[in-house]
Parts: sequence; structure tokens; C-alpha cells
Amino acid sequence: MLNLFIVAILFFLLVFSTFLVVQLPFITFLFADIPTEVTVSYSNSLIATGYFLSSMQIPIIILSSLILNPRLNFFFISIYYAIGFYGIPIFYGGGGKEYLNQPTIGYLISFLPVSIILSRFAWKENNYKKYLFNSRYIFFLAFVALLSIHFIGLITAFIVLGANSSFINLFQAYFYIPFLSQLLLIAVTCIFATNFNRLKFYVLAKYRRYVNKTLKNSTKRRQLVKK
Repeated sequence: MLNLFIVAILFFLLVFSTFLVVQLPFITFLFADIPTEVTVSYSNSLIATGYFLSSMQIPIIILSSLILNPRLNFFFISIYYAIGFYGIPIFYGGGGKEYLNQPTIGYLISFLPVSIILSRFAWKENNYKKYLFNSRYIFFLAFVALLSIHFIGLITAFIVLGANSSFINLFQAYFYIPFLSQLLLIAVTCIFATNFNRLKFYVLAKYRRYVNKTLKNSTKRRQLVKK
């Protein structure tokens, strides 16, 4: 029951995060053209700094992967896909089958496999103290997940736009700038996920002890009544 409640909350956060756009700072070497979607605050012949707009989808996906087990993650993201591809605009930039032609489709496609794999490693052997409560291990997994999401996003963007754009420009726009800028968000997400899991398992342990104690007391009362 608790897990279903958490799934419902995370689904609401994922849909809400689609429309929650934040400004993330970036710094990049001018090895390629600066995307038109970003705002440049300073630039010279070598580097450029500024900010770009990003939704909170990826941090929520990684958060769900660290809080939910693989089966619940599959259920959670599959529902999100089904509603979005049905036509309800809950994806970043719209919804429906026509979204498959968007250059950002790779990010969306990557959510399910990356989330399940990340969740499987985070919940490895159900050894909570060794894995779920290990901040360094969790951050490493989230780092690899973020890297994988942007890599898949880059490859699919090149497939969709490859004939019209150079790979180095796509690398700058779809991988380098967003990946580095989102690392701080992912670090905060990992800290929250680790502490949330600690709290969840603490509450569950207290609840189990309370139930066991109540059952024991009930058994003792029945035995006394029989006597």
C-alpha cells in the first residue's frame, strides 16, 4: 500500500516536472556552435558561460529508480508512456505518436531501460545498508544513468537531425552542456533518495515491531482467557 502511494506521488511529480523548467548554469569550450536555445552571459574566443532551460524530468526519473524496485519502476514509467503516446501532452514538448519524430525522443525512450537497470543495481540483493544507504555508490549509479540518458538522447538526435546538423554541434547541444549542468541536480537527488530510503525503512521497521508486539500481547490475552 505504501509503495502504491509512493508510485502515485512520483507519477504526479513526473508529470509536473515536465512543465517545471529551471535555469541551469553552464560553461563550455567553444569547440562547436552554441545552441540557440541557451542564453550566453559571457563568451570569448575560448569559452562561453550562461544558462539553459531544462525540465526536471531526468532528476525525477532517477529519484524513482532509487526509491522504487525494478517492477514498480516498470509499472510507473509504462503508465507514463501509455498516457503520453495516447495523446495527452505530458511529455516535454507535447505528446502523441508524432512525438516519435522529435529530436528529443531519445531521452524519453531511455527512461524505461535506464530506470530499470539503475533500480536493479540500487536494490541489489535487497541489501539496503550496503547499497541503498551508500551515498557514494548511489551517486555513481546516478552518474552512469545520467550519462546513459544523454548518450541515448544524442544518438537519436543525430538519427533524426543528422542530415541537417554536424555531430559536434549536436554533441554540444544534446550531451555536453545539459549533462554537466545537471550533475548538481543529480547530486541533490541522490542525497534526498538516500535519506528518504533511510526514513522509509526506519518507519517500516518500527511498524513491524509494533505489529509483532501487538500480536504477542493479543496471544497472551487469549491464553489467559482460556486458563
